[in-house]
Amino acid sequence: MTRLVLAGSFTVDPANLAKLLSVAPDIETVEVVGSVDRLCELAEAGNPVSALVYADLSEPDIASAAQTLARLDDRHSLIVVVESATVAKVRSTLRAGARGIVLPDSPVEELLTAVRAVSAGHLFVPAPFLASLGERLFTLARRAADAGARLTPREAEVLRVMAFGHPNSEIAEQLFISEATARSHVLNILRKLCARNRTEAVAMAYRDGLLAAEDLLPTATE
Repeated sequence: MTRLVLAGSFTVDPANLAKLLSVAPDIETVEVVGSVDRLCELAEAGNPVSALVYADLSEPDIASAAQTLARLDDRHSLIVVVESATVAKVRSTLRAGARGIVLPDSPVEELLTAVRAVSAGHLFVPAPFLASLGERLFTLARRAADAGARLTPREAEVLRVMAFGHPNSEIAEQLFISEATARSHVLNILRKLCARNRTEAVAMAYRDGLLAAEDLLPTATE
């Protein structure tokens, strides 16, 4: 059974609460509390609270509540109501310790799904976030493909060596080219990636998929 606690400045529609209880026999109780302290008291005094719903809490408040609940029992979990499911907001909320995210206008059915998901140890995020995440991933993939297409095979080799922080002289030595040629390739890479320096170029290449994790591992000759 799941104990669900609604906490913070959460406006609860009695009709929705009644509907929630009527269609969710697996949810043992629904309580409404007005403070983090009271929420933690409930979590400490009774059976594990396997799903908690907050609203209007700052990231430090979320982190504090998540840490307190985790210390009490690692079966406690936290669902946070956010105003908009942007990539940045979802990332910061999950980083603070939340296990689920819902929107203020999420229907009861979605709330139930979120509660059951986090109770089972999963993460839950709303559909609008998944749509925005998909668009962002598509943009990054297209950018990586465009950048990769612009780099010549030799420039891609130079980029992989450059990722280890080697100067032009060592790039030239490893790839059996002149130092002037190595310098020219490095400048072309910076220009094509619109990077201000080598460090930024490597970071952008790694982010956009032009460098894989294994490219950043030293070989036997490094």
